[in-house]
Amino acid sequence: MSSRDKIFTGILEVQPDRAIQGVSHLLQDELGEHQSHIQQLQRFIETQTGGSSTGQVYIGALEKLLQMFEEAYQCRSAGKDGVQLMPFVVGWIYTRPEEFISLLEAKDPVSLVVLAYWSILLKFMGSSW
Repeated sequence: MSSRDKIFTGILEVQPDRAIQGVSHLLQDELGEHQSHIQQLQRFIETQTGGSSTGQVYIGALEKLLQMFEEAYQCRSAGKDGVQLMPFVVGWIYTRPEEFISLLEAKDPVSLVVLAYWSILLKFMGSSW
């Protein structure tokens, strides 16, 4: 967060795009399936962590991930892919709080599962690699 102004410049700078109008009918079911799985994981984490501070870190990451999926699918609906998805996909990991990054570094299983859901978005950037 302290380097946000440096990271999100140039190609990573978020630009409003009038072509993005929402999620197309063709992609709504696919997005809904991803959202459903993420929400199931949220419920599981809530029941397992009982509202602990670590549980709140996971839930916060998943809430932001749901938003990233929505934004990525809106872009895909407008015919955008690859590098045009970079602000959403890479932006998610760069905006995670230090607590979440520490959990990832410690190879905490739940944080790795959350990261696995994030990696789905990387597939949409395949044309960039």
